[in-house]
Amino acid sequence: QEVSVKVHFAPGVRPVKGLNRDAEIRGDTAYLALNQLYSRQEKYFLLELEVPAGKGGTSQDLATVEVSYGNMLTKKTARLATSVGVSYSDTLAEVEKNANQPVMVSAIEAIATANTKRAVSLRDKGEVTQAKQVLIDNANYLNENATRYRAPKLKSYSSVNEEDAKNLDNNDQWNKQRKNMKKSAYTRDMQQSY
Repeated sequence: QEVSVKVHFAPGVRPVKGLNRDAEIRGDTAYLALNQLYSRQEKYFLLELEVPAGKGGTSQDLATVEVSYGNMLTKKTARLATSVGVSYSDTLAEVEKNANQPVMVSAIEAIATANTKRAVSLRDKGEVTQAKQVLIDNANYLNENATRYRAPKLKSYSSVNEEDAKNLDNNDQWNKQRKNMKKSAYTRDMQQSY
């Protein structure tokens, strides 16, 4: 219970925002929290960072991550810590080859989910044309990255966005569609099954 995550960033590294969960960013530290986490359950946080340029073949520490939580078995506070770094390369091919595919897929999904929420907000304001364009652009973004990272999950999400874009004009069905889109976004944010 009461899972608390603190991410302390190295000098020159700037936290921008949480992608899939709200993060409180104060100076060089990001704070994130979960009420509870069950045994064998996985939850993750994605943070967007600005990282200083580096020379190919070098590496740099990015952050130290500290986690504390109330252990239900021992009734004590447990603590974990680790550091995260980055390696620099002069070639795009090497960067692509070493990309962490599951992390990239999750980041793309989080960005796409934020875009879906923006489309719902635009549609709620009556800006149907703009909402449609956001969903169409989002579908293209998902489809391109589905191919790039061989990710059927992104391809499926692309199809959902395409279908949602087609149905935004139907005022009679908007409440139902809105509910489904918001539920899907929440489920993706919370990393639950869908």
